[in-house]
Amino acid sequence: MMSEVDTGGGSYFRGNVHAQGDIIGTKYEINADVARVVAGLPNPYLGLHAFSFDDRASFTGRADETREAVRMLTHPTGSRPLLFITGASGCGKSSFAQAGVLPALVAHYAQRNFTVASPVSFRPSTHPIAMLADALVQLGLPKRVTADPLGAIGTAAGFAAFVGEQTADDQVNLVLIDQFEEVFTQARPDERDAIIGILSELPAFDALRTHLVVTLRSDFLGDLFPYRGLYEVAKDGIDLREMNETELRGSIERPLQAKAEHSAAYRGKSWEPGLVRELAVQAAVDAAYLPLLQVTLQELWRSGELTLASYRDIGNTLASAIRNRATNVVRFTDHHRSRPVSPRPEPDQRLILRLLLDPVQVSAGMAGHPDSRGRRSRAELVGDLPHREELLEDLVAARLLSVQRKDEVEYVDIIHESLIANWEWLQNAIAAERLALQRRARFEQARDEWLLQRRTDEYLLVGVRLAEARELAESGDVAVRSPEARDLLARSIARKTAEDQRALLEEQQRREHQRALQLSESLRLASEAREITDQGPDVALLIA
Repeated sequence: MMSEVDTGGGSYFRGNVHAQGDIIGTKYEINADVARVVAGLPNPYLGLHAFSFDDRASFTGRADETREAVRMLTHPTGSRPLLFITGASGCGKSSFAQAGVLPALVAHYAQRNFTVASPVSFRPSTHPIAMLADALVQLGLPKRVTADPLGAIGTAAGFAAFVGEQTADDQVNLVLIDQFEEVFTQARPDERDAIIGILSELPAFDALRTHLVVTLRSDFLGDLFPYRGLYEVAKDGIDLREMNETELRGSIERPLQAKAEHSAAYRGKSWEPGLVRELAVQAAVDAAYLPLLQVTLQELWRSGELTLASYRDIGNTLASAIRNRATNVVRFTDHHRSRPVSPRPEPDQRLILRLLLDPVQVSAGMAGHPDSRGRRSRAELVGDLPHREELLEDLVAARLLSVQRKDEVEYVDIIHESLIANWEWLQNAIAAERLALQRRARFEQARDEWLLQRRTDEYLLVGVRLAEARELAESGDVAVRSPEARDLLARSIARKTAEDQRALLEEQQRREHQRALQLSESLRLASEAREITDQGPDVALLIA
């Protein structure tokens, strides 16, 4: 006799079935459960891509933090215009903000009959004020701010006046400034100071009718310390910790459930419960494990079966999934297969590592912030080499690099910092080239300062900095491929050449003058000798 057993979505065909220690069925063998087989179905898991506002239906977890964020921003006794979300790299700040907090704010204001445009988000990059101006345009505010953003909204008073005047009384604007640490690692000094000044002196929400949500890695909180007011606001925000096991189980299962709600092909599919429990237990240890979990879910789906056995096959730890995935992308052209077999040529492997190294940001000196990701334009990375373009597209398709378009320019960066923190190949490559990467960082700092100072000669490269820039140029480094970088280097070299020529000319003149003096002295001595000789041998003998 065979008793009915709940298997969590599927049937036992064979095997000993136990209930509270008693065998309630005869001996059978267990076959693979069709509910766990997902081969051929599009992957609903994002891997290292952050959840966006459009992905909100698939996002779950952090419900308490979401409610607290909305409460802090919209409390009837005092709505706030600004909220910081801090946490370790990889803890899910961007996903929480975009797919958790922003949708909750939209729902909050919709219930109160406010008009809420689609939320907008941006990363500060090199020009945070220009990015802020573009965000305001996306919200429907007048486009004139983009002509001269520093002049129009580059001060706290200018920003507050413009946004307050242009926002209707029944309208609420929602803006996410994601990865605010770029203000300290990439932004031009004038725009860095301007964006910090704006956030430090925001008026009350009722005057602005705008919420700004800012995500910041907690290891950059110290950089806000000189701006004490903003530092206190950041400390009084939402600090994301690790998710508990219940929340993690929900985050594992929800994307598949969301697909099943809209597509019959996904109905009846489910994760093996034991696998869900094991993944949740491992990911609950540290908030930074969340991106590793996301990659693992993506890789398990690619394996075709959502089972513990498949998890054992891909390494049995969360970190192993991202390492294996990235290593397979470098080593194999058919990395999309669960077991790739076609090796990549060694020159292509080196080119891929170079494409991954070029967006890495390291501190200019030996000490500083941890290595992080930064942006490069596609043109800088690829140049005029079609094969580089092919490899870059492969990395984008494999979700190791991401591409974003801004003002008709495509920018490329590493998909997530967990790739830097957990992949030995890239870590070793960074270690091997750290001195060169630091030279690059120093050059780019000098370039930004030169541009800020309107390209004046006083800020051209000299001495060691010029020598380092020449080394970068000789090696074809990505930092000297932009027109601005080439202009800085060319002008610095031209000034150095002119100075060398002047120095050479001055040295020649000095030597000629010295020779003239020596000749004059020789003539004087010869003249004195002749005079002595002319006075007769007795005088010459007396002098001798």
